[in-house]
Amino acid sequence: PVKALGLRCSTSVLFALAGISLGLFATARPLSDPTIRRFKDATDRQYGPFPTIQLQPVASGFASPVTVTNAGDGSGRLFIVQQPGQIRILINGTVLPTPFLDIHELVSCCGEQGLLGLAFHPDYMSNGFFYVDYTNNLGDTVVARYTVSAKDPNVADPDSAQTVLIQDQPFSNHNGGQLA
Repeated sequence: PVKALGLRCSTSVLFALAGISLGLFATARPLSDPTIRRFKDATDRQYGPFPTIQLQPVASGFASPVTVTNAGDGSGRLFIVQQPGQIRILINGTVLPTPFLDIHELVSCCGEQGLLGLAFHPDYMSNGFFYVDYTNNLGDTVVARYTVSAKDPNVADPDSAQTVLIQDQPFSNHNGGQLA
């Protein structure tokens, strides 16, 4: 099991959920059929019917996606973290051909290791800083700060890495990576 955000669940479930959330968006609407069983809480209060969920594909072709986030810069871009060591950008339904960041040579992958997290600095629009969490080739956890390229907002400067933290990992499993 993997411990992420205080919850325990299997790695395969986490990756399946990440893949579903990256490749599909869900929309919910109430069921109109009054015969549908309604659910109750612990105090026996009855609530409305379970909503139906419709899934709609938005992108495909990712290599082991583990998270998706945005930069908070109003651009509408989604950044998809791929466990083998790349961050891809989805914009207006298109995956850009050039990765935002490619650090696959630094990353030990896969299983429960790899590029596992991405967070953008609160002042990303002015300073261009973002942070990644990955398992390095020695199996240790690394948190590093990078900067977006001064010439292209869709590409990071791979030479801008500044290590924030290195944490020895005694085993190759149970590596969390969520950054916020």
